[in-house]
Amino acid sequence: MASFGVSANAARVVASLEAAGLPAQTQTVTRGGTVLTLVTVGPLQGGALTEALATVRASGFADAFVRG
Repeated sequence: MASFGVSANAARVVASLEAAGLPAQTQTVTRGGTVLTLVTVGPLQGGALTEALATVRASGFADAFVRG
């Protein structure tokens, strides 16, 4: 998951991940009075999960992780 204070930045990331073949989506939340757009990928399982994590990390999100 990545969080963005500018929704257009989140939309660009979603478009990039979708172009790489990943199922990406956004969710809007408010934290401490700040509106954030969260980007997540999934749901995925098995080998697809491992490949997706590698793709996301290679896309510049080196600290991406799997949420159970």
